[in-house]
Amino acid sequence: MWPRGRPTNSPPTATADTLGGPADRSPRATRGRGKRSPVGMQPMSASAPWRTGDPEVKDRILLMAKDEASAQATRRVLEEAGFRVTVVFAEEALAQAAQEEPPDLVVLDVPFPGDEGLRACQVLKGDPRCARIPLVALVGTFAPEEAEAEAILMRKADACLCKPLEQELLVGQVRELLGEAAGPHWEEAPRTILVVDDDAQAVEAVRRAAEREGHRAVQAASPEQGLNLALSLGPDLILVGAMLGGAGPLNLVAQLRRAAPEVPIVLMAPPGLEGPVAEALEEAADGLVAKPLSPGDLRALLRQQLLLRRLRQEGQERTRQAREVKDRLLERHLLLGQEHKRLQQAYRRLQEETAGRESFFEMVIHDLRNPLGVIVGALEVLQQEWLQTAPPDLQEVLRSAEQSALQMMALVDNVLGIERLERGRIPLDRGEVDLLDLIRSTTPLVRARLAAKGLTLVEDLPETLPQVWADWGILARVLLNLLDNAIKFTPSGGTVTLSAAYEGEKVQVTVSDTGVGIAPADWDRIFEKFERVRRPGMPQELGSGLGLAFCKLAVEAHGGRIWVRSEEGVGSQFSFTLPVSGEGSAFPPRA
Repeated sequence: MWPRGRPTNSPPTATADTLGGPADRSPRATRGRGKRSPVGMQPMSASAPWRTGDPEVKDRILLMAKDEASAQATRRVLEEAGFRVTVVFAEEALAQAAQEEPPDLVVLDVPFPGDEGLRACQVLKGDPRCARIPLVALVGTFAPEEAEAEAILMRKADACLCKPLEQELLVGQVRELLGEAAGPHWEEAPRTILVVDDDAQAVEAVRRAAEREGHRAVQAASPEQGLNLALSLGPDLILVGAMLGGAGPLNLVAQLRRAAPEVPIVLMAPPGLEGPVAEALEEAADGLVAKPLSPGDLRALLRQQLLLRRLRQEGQERTRQAREVKDRLLERHLLLGQEHKRLQQAYRRLQEETAGRESFFEMVIHDLRNPLGVIVGALEVLQQEWLQTAPPDLQEVLRSAEQSALQMMALVDNVLGIERLERGRIPLDRGEVDLLDLIRSTTPLVRARLAAKGLTLVEDLPETLPQVWADWGILARVLLNLLDNAIKFTPSGGTVTLSAAYEGEKVQVTVSDTGVGIAPADWDRIFEKFERVRRPGMPQELGSGLGLAFCKLAVEAHGGRIWVRSEEGVGSQFSFTLPVSGEGSAFPPRA
């Protein structure tokens, strides 16, 4: 490869590592073309890639050769270096392949000098879709009369390598061009570079390098002008000549820092600058480079510093966003704290109001229960002393009054019991309970109602049952509620059966009837508060819907379970189980 001049006509002796003959170690001249296009055509062979990163991603090279022999030789060198190579042999095929699936780089191994090679260059670079693809031309020797063709090639190609040449030279040139072509792919908008220097040659070099990368360079020939432009232009990078007249470079850098605190500043020092001065300059700026800078070094510097600028901006933006998120979270936290405090206050007020209502409710229930107790007692005395001698109509009035008082007493007890059970405040007076004794003492309380309705009570009880650890009074109310429910929904002439059994460390008690039954859809609902299920063929019974709800809460408070099984028109079975004494955590161990 040559600089802007004529290639050597006296190549060294050929070796095994050369292409097309002896190697050429002459200087090179390259011109990068900017961004790289994506790759997509299939390779002719699969070799290990030379780049780091994804091992499956390889740069693709489009090779135009004059014949099969030269194509195979050049292709072998490139594929061994890890590139993917596609070969064409005509300029029409070259243009079509480059347009359909743009390669990362094009190598022309066709006769130079010669019309075919120049036409291939013009075809490729004349198409806007392919003009930015780096182009390497493998050429021969130009005669003096071919200077015009040589000039055209110098303008069109990004690199020219004289054949014969060493393999390493071709591979290195390709790699360098691909690296240049990759360039600042992250840059979408042109950047502004402020050059504060009175060195015209250095400023021109920076300008050319900036334009090559798609940016613009603006000169400030004095420190004062540099400060003004730093404030007005808002540059993305500032290059400062270390030997600029006027204010010293350290003072100028400090002033520029204040004017543009977020912009990278690089000092361009004369060659050979060392020692404390160089260290001070390097410490003050973001970078220190020595003049003169080659075009490649300048482009690398611009890319590095502009990338640094972009990363700083992105970091600042992320910091700003994080601060905004933090502020929003803090604000939200404060609002949530205030809302939490408000809800706590509302909850405390609700608790106080609920406690007040519950206290009032319990007081009312107690106040109702006391006079009801007096009424029931008085009616019992009247029946004992006057029932036999009273007229028949008065006897019926006394019986009806007593039944109504007892029903009212049961309602009050259920309401009070449910309220306490739901709050966990009912004091269960547990002890060893013999269920057979409890059943025998409870059934007499309903015999009058059974007889009044013409029902038969059947007791299917074993001789003995294990004792349970329970509250006698609560269980008696459960049993009375179940018997009362069976009597209420069993037509005259029917049967109510009371049975008990010991099964699997649990005692099961069942109250069955031959009543109208319950639909399966109502089996669970019937145990909810205030639920009154209409039974087919029966008049709407007046009731509170609290009896079965109390039974469920009471049985579960004892560690048991209650359920119903029923068939419409046949009858119902209400069953509950209780652990025997010593079973479950709520019971003391058996002796």
